[in-house]
Amino acid sequence: MNSHEVRDKVRGRTVPMRVLMVTSNWIYGGRERVVKLLCEGFRELLGWDVTLVVARRRDASAAVSPEQFPEPQGTPVRWLETDRLRGVVFPLGRMMRELRPDVVFWHADVQAFPYYWLASVLAGCTSRVVAVYHGILPILGTSVRFRVGERLRSTIARMAPVSVAVSEGTASAVRTRFRLSPDAVHVIQNPVDAPDIRARAAGCEPEELVAKHPVVLVVARLSPPKDWETLVGAFRTVATATCATLCIVGEGEEREHIIQLARDAGITDRVILAGNRPNPYEYMAHADAFVLCSHYEGFGMVLLEAMACGVPVVATDCESGPREVITHGQNGLLVAPEDPAALAEGILAVLTDADLAQRLRQGGLKRAGEFNLHDAVEAYRQITERVCGWSQ
Repeated sequence: MNSHEVRDKVRGRTVPMRVLMVTSNWIYGGRERVVKLLCEGFRELLGWDVTLVVARRRDASAAVSPEQFPEPQGTPVRWLETDRLRGVVFPLGRMMRELRPDVVFWHADVQAFPYYWLASVLAGCTSRVVAVYHGILPILGTSVRFRVGERLRSTIARMAPVSVAVSEGTASAVRTRFRLSPDAVHVIQNPVDAPDIRARAAGCEPEELVAKHPVVLVVARLSPPKDWETLVGAFRTVATATCATLCIVGEGEEREHIIQLARDAGITDRVILAGNRPNPYEYMAHADAFVLCSHYEGFGMVLLEAMACGVPVVATDCESGPREVITHGQNGLLVAPEDPAALAEGILAVLTDADLAQRLRQGGLKRAGEFNLHDAVEAYRQITERVCGWSQ
């Protein structure tokens, strides 16, 4: 018996590893794309029996914003939706007892972890939990309620048998915030399936981009972690110097705010809000520059996806993520965060310097290939061995 299989204690036979992947949302976001890849990779490369559970609070805006993100192929999906996040505790606990997983991976915001932990207690599987941190929100509250919640999250972080972070920056933030030892958090960087991305990017140019070049592209959820003020301020400078168009693919609660920023900057006619698209890679393949402008990131997987499509990337050197993906001047450009002038300078460099753009394209294609699914699956397999107490 190896780490691909376990002994069924009830039936006395060898069966595939039973894995539960639990996440708190299912939209077109970086975390969801990683979970989808891992579900498919565990099944195809290791033969594991994987079930995906989406345990989330109902979101009234979901009906009008994010499109349904495709479910992982060959993976059964269970949906748990409640009016309050704490409402997932009992149904998730019952589901864990029913499925009897050998290992449970939590892929969620840290705010959900206390509820997932309670569900694991009810199911008697706390020793099989792997907490995966895809990013960590900054501390925004000082109320008694927030401090109590933060203490609870810190306690649970220390109780989880194994913790994984998707970047060194995220790992450092988790260790500091929850007072964990240096060896308590393992780093497994997110994978991308570069060949699949390039195949999907090979379609026709999206209609919105025809005759709009040069195109500066952003693919992101329209949410507060992205720095829309800096992006729009930078593009106002770019629009003055060139005939460029800013195309933003994605949806979220910041849509109206972005529209107002563009209106105030006088560039409404140069900004396209394309909404969610089932295949954003077609947009990446036909863009002239790709921009990630954030206050903070967990990893910045979208940078690798853009690199795989052959578009030069420019990113703000924000907390966590981008600096672990980009080597400045070789496979992308890093600029100072929250600095519209610096971002505009980076975008203009890509749009006006053909030699630089070509060098970044070639470097980006190479860099994207270094974050492959096989390596990530192997790293998670080794983590699973640790949880189950196995050794090679």
